[in-house]
Amino acid sequence: MSSLLLLAAALSMDAFAACLSRGVAAPAHALARTALTTGTAIGVAHGVMPLVGWSLSAAMTARLRDFDHWIAFALLLAIGLRMLWEARDPDGDCPAANGGASLAALAFATSIDAAVAGGTFAGLEQPVAVGCAVIAVSAFLFAAAGVCLGRFAGVAAGRRAQVLGALVLTALAVKIVIDHEFLGG
Repeated sequence: MSSLLLLAAALSMDAFAACLSRGVAAPAHALARTALTTGTAIGVAHGVMPLVGWSLSAAMTARLRDFDHWIAFALLLAIGLRMLWEARDPDGDCPAANGGASLAALAFATSIDAAVAGGTFAGLEQPVAVGCAVIAVSAFLFAAAGVCLGRFAGVAAGRRAQVLGALVLTALAVKIVIDHEFLGG
């Protein structure tokens, strides 16, 4: 079970980092709702994607691994660039960064690695349903915490925090490609 918990935490780290920027962009009056909806979307995506990976053949998982990082890169980069563009908004909120399409893209982009990880369930000696549930709960908790922490950091740092959140997403996108292309990740 400890291996599964470590896997779940590792898969949730990208979601946490990405959700910091959602928290920065979240209006103060909607923090709880943003944390819950973001956590739920990311938790569901992280819970379903390992099942997808597990159910695919080993050949399909290997093929997905060849380009999963490019999909995540494109989605995270698009969200980050859009946040940078909207950071110019004088009221300080970034509704598009917290919109439904952005949330769906974020949930998908941060859960692609979970699909590949689903292929490792046999080695963890855990039932697939348990693995998916543990990963989903972990992702929910990390995402919701990221939103809340991002909002508090955003209040303290103002508009710079929104730009920083966008830059974090962009850096995360670049890191994913570097890890996969050059570091064997």
